[in-house]
Amino acid sequence: MKQNPFRIFAPFRTDFTVDLWRKEDKVNKERNLPTIFAGKRFAIPKQVHGPVTVITRAPMFCTEKADAIATDEMNLTLGILMADCQCFVVYEPKKKIAGLIHAGWKGLIRGVIPAFFTTLKEEWGIKPSQTFVAAGPSLCQQCSQFTDPQQELPGIGKKFFDGRLVDLQGIADDQLEKLGVPSEQRERHPDCTRCHSDTYWSYRGPDRDMILEGWENMLSCRIGGG
Repeated sequence: MKQNPFRIFAPFRTDFTVDLWRKEDKVNKERNLPTIFAGKRFAIPKQVHGPVTVITRAPMFCTEKADAIATDEMNLTLGILMADCQCFVVYEPKKKIAGLIHAGWKGLIRGVIPAFFTTLKEEWGIKPSQTFVAAGPSLCQQCSQFTDPQQELPGIGKKFFDGRLVDLQGIADDQLEKLGVPSEQRERHPDCTRCHSDTYWSYRGPDRDMILEGWENMLSCRIGGG
């Protein structure tokens, strides 16, 4: 487990904790997630590649269908699972609001990122410009090949297509920019999950069968340091 992998959250480390779980951590949503968080209060949604954000202040384990989760509850660990998809940690330090977004390509076109920020606005009055956002490891453009991108990703600008390759990271960054999250308040992990499949589980790499059995990477966060 890589603790506090993002520099952007360093000023808030006494109040906010982030962990990146990789292949060596052997996270399996079907077998051992409750054991991994034994003794801790944790909340993980049932991810379905949709636009829904769930607000939680109590423990939860795959009971709510959502691909984004947010809380203002201290010492409640939030978790999002991933294997090539983009995942984002979001933190608003003044009101101490934390959230995670799982944004696969289906989630991108269904608007999971803007929907999450709409939830922050409605629940806590938070603007995107007040947040700090970090993206975990995910597919680079050279590893994001589609059969027919214009048909599979409707509404996405052609500037993100290079033949059959799609800049999924660029699409997400463009959405964050248009929402008003300042570039200096954003950070992206440099690793591609497929290019570094020795370190991360990668569905488009060598691990499809293992991922179907429940093995995945994970981002987790918690309001409360240490």
